[in-house]
Amino acid sequence: MFEGWDPLHNPLHGFKTISQWKPLLVQGREELGGVQDTLETAYTAFITPAVRMSGINTWEPWIYEPMLGFLEMWETLLPSVVLQSIVDAIIIPKWSSAVESWDPRVLHAWHASDASAFTILSPWKTVFSSASWEKLMRWFIVLKELNINPAEQKLDRFHWVMTWASTIPTHLMADLMERSFFVKWLQVLYHWLCSRPNFEVAEWFLGWKGLFPQDLLSNSGIQYQFLIGLDMIRKAGNGVELVHPG
Repeated sequence: MFEGWDPLHNPLHGFKTISQWKPLLVQGREELGGVQDTLETAYTAFITPAVRMSGINTWEPWIYEPMLGFLEMWETLLPSVVLQSIVDAIIIPKWSSAVESWDPRVLHAWHASDASAFTILSPWKTVFSSASWEKLMRWFIVLKELNINPAEQKLDRFHWVMTWASTIPTHLMADLMERSFFVKWLQVLYHWLCSRPNFEVAEWFLGWKGLFPQDLLSNSGIQYQFLIGLDMIRKAGNGVELVHPG
């Protein structure tokens, strides 16, 4: 029945039959009194080899829909131990291999306005362990210097980057913002305060701060950057000479 089956291209094949088998397999497991886990044995014999063959031979991690679609469809039937074995033995090694062979120079062709990377990567966040996911985010996104210029007041670039805030671990996102945003942001604030400090500065400060999601605002590194800016505003208001940031 499952000979020659490609579960990534035809995930519905055998689904109805296995659904009908499940009550019988559960009953068999109970009657055996734990001597043999009939469910796991059956799935390991029929399902796992087909997934392994398709996953190793034909599946490309960048094209996530086939594998993710199969897992979402079969997760109600497959025992958790079988699902986890598929993730550990097939998905993570394939992704790890792809990440290790990834050439960071390719990222020069990717721009933050291109939502394809987010579309491809974000669905896998709940599949990977936190350590594996962090490694993936470091390679794909954090190593990419995202060009945000607060002097231009063009918020589209900022919003492109903030799209990733729910996906990239907070400490990595904070590090990215400190390196790619706050260095320029503090310089803009410094030159503004040195030339013509006025009430608009406070509005500008609060406007930018309001664009950050709460998870980032709770990060100590992000809080420190805003405190530097607030301290500069207070000193300028009191007529104290400012020191160039950085």
